[in-house]
Amino acid sequence: MEFLWLLLVSEILLFVFAFYFNRQDIMAPSVIMCAVFIFSTVIAIFNGENWNIDYSFRSFVMLSTGILTFVVVDVMVSDECKSKREKKQQKSDGLISSDAANPCIFDMKLWKILIVIIADIVILGLYYSEVVRIAGTVSEYSDYSTVYAYRLITSHGTNLTSEQYMNTIVTQLSKLVTVSGFVSAYMFINDVIVNRQRSKKNFLLLIPPICLCVMTLMSGVRTDILRLVCFVLVTSYILLQVKMGWTKKLSWQFIRVLAIAVVAVLILFGLSQSLLGRSGNTDVLTVISNYAGASIQHFNQYIQNPPAANEVWGQETFAGFWKSLYKLGLVDKSYSVHLEYRSLNANNMGNVYTFFRRFLQDFGTFGMYIATIIFGVLISGIYNGLIKGHAMTYRWHLHAIEYGYLFYIVAMSSIQNLIQNYVNVGMIVLVILLYLYFYFAVEFDINKMMTAVKKHFSKNATEAPEHNEEENK
Repeated sequence: MEFLWLLLVSEILLFVFAFYFNRQDIMAPSVIMCAVFIFSTVIAIFNGENWNIDYSFRSFVMLSTGILTFVVVDVMVSDECKSKREKKQQKSDGLISSDAANPCIFDMKLWKILIVIIADIVILGLYYSEVVRIAGTVSEYSDYSTVYAYRLITSHGTNLTSEQYMNTIVTQLSKLVTVSGFVSAYMFINDVIVNRQRSKKNFLLLIPPICLCVMTLMSGVRTDILRLVCFVLVTSYILLQVKMGWTKKLSWQFIRVLAIAVVAVLILFGLSQSLLGRSGNTDVLTVISNYAGASIQHFNQYIQNPPAANEVWGQETFAGFWKSLYKLGLVDKSYSVHLEYRSLNANNMGNVYTFFRRFLQDFGTFGMYIATIIFGVLISGIYNGLIKGHAMTYRWHLHAIEYGYLFYIVAMSSIQNLIQNYVNVGMIVLVILLYLYFYFAVEFDINKMMTAVKKHFSKNATEAPEHNEEENK
């Protein structure tokens, strides 16, 4: 256990380093990564005797240096972006104008909100009918709840028949529920929480996120609910910082908010185990330990006893991409996004291995560091280069929404690597829908469109007689 304790000490030191050199920005990517790893390691230590943990030196080295790599990249990108902003401000002879004086209010039209809500409810009905249909295709699961049977078939099943795939149209429509849920939550935070525009109409913006949560539970998972919670926390922080011109220190206040949010989410996560019909131990503390802390031990088990070499390049990291290619008929085999299960003790097992296992298995030790650097540059570049310290624009809001959606990877880094859920064809469709939906919600004005159409036809009507007169001559 001494190397597990040493891992905790190194994580705490890295957290202090990241927090200090990110100028006490509690939501900086590297700060959050250190924080969640500290949390998971504490849970692993708490269960050390129960899980009979014998932590290896190599496991300690791989995790601590992996986190260190991400921290150093984030700090370097943050410093570089800060330097560029300062040079830009010096050239413009002053500071960028404060958005606090001119706050952005979306004020989405009522008719738009109602259309979105009606569409979401209809899609939910279609989605549930598909879940029921697919759950009924395997008679052996008749004793399970509908959502759990659906989950077992679609997520853990192999060689699915054509009738066990969700209808393609419903699958694409469900992405509208996802996009409307996240964007509506963002608008609610901006208008109601940050700028205090508390009209009754604005509270209707809460319905699409609720629909998203319902759809997520229908599928037998909690992924998008947890992703939505992370999204709300990070975008709230960003919007509040913008309101104050990035001059105030919200970090200690947000530490309290984060602590409360984490406790609430963990309790609800544990309680939802039985709600979703999951088998096994449903004790809240055991569920939390198995998900939030077991990854530290499973990574150790992986280091001590790794599986066979991959069949294809990036088999684990890009499992979602390979699955997309399989559905398109471009490859002969798809690969499960789920990793092998390992035992914690006689009663509990799991298959989560922290952020670094997939990289290590796919690309080797050196490749793990390179992949970590690439991801660090990407996520830190978006936050520090496109969002932090920049004035609000239409595109800025899109970057903030995209970052909030990606931030889930960092928030879950101590548990598992979720990049495979983002690198696939479906994500391209989701991004396109995000841009279209945001335009509809913010920019689209039916009155302006009708005025433009009338102007176009009236112009053609006045030009037509002159054209005919020339022809007669």
